[in-house]
Amino acid sequence: MKPAQLPVRLQLDHLRLVLSTNPTLVEVLKRAATLNLPQWYVAAGAVSQTIWNHVSSLPPETGIHDYDLVFYDASDLSYEAEDAARVHLWYEERFGIACPVHQSVEDGIDSWMTTSAMIGVRLERDGEWTVYAPRGLSDFLT
Repeated sequence: MKPAQLPVRLQLDHLRLVLSTNPTLVEVLKRAATLNLPQWYVAAGAVSQTIWNHVSSLPPETGIHDYDLVFYDASDLSYEAEDAARVHLWYEERFGIACPVHQSVEDGIDSWMTTSAMIGVRLERDGEWTVYAPRGLSDFLT
């Protein structure tokens, strides 16, 4: 059976197996887990590219130039803070359309224009992985 046709629980198991082949991604997840950031994920391109590299039989880090660590901290809207809680403050000036105030990091991921990047992964304290993919995983695994 193709990974995209598996039950969701098995898709998540497959996803973890695939993402674990990227040693830099695994290290970023481990280090991020120690930062005590609120509502965080390693998200977007590095995650989706690792999956596509696997699907395309390429080395896991091919085409990855950075790893995006996204988080949400509503308690700090200062200019120095670069998190999802601040997006509404600069988005309209930069892109010409208003962005609603995000209430969570998941709101931020939901608002990304590129659906193929709408995925985030977090390593929990107990070693479990949390995956947020608002459009599901089947497009990534096809």
